[in-house]
Amino acid sequence: MDDTVSTLIIFGGTGDLASRLLLPGLGRLLTEQPDRRIRLIGSGRSRTGGSA
Repeated sequence: MDDTVSTLIIFGGTGDLASRLLLPGLGRLLTEQPDRRIRLIGSGRSRTGGSA
């Protein structure tokens, strides 16, 4: 098994693109390749679950 960890940085992680496309796509990738190791770093300008 390869111990390589890939890092994915998502700018705008609280936004529409991330929630509709990027994160579901990442979930599908990890479902199909469960041995893949990914470090996810996200940043956004709004708070999740709170009012802006």
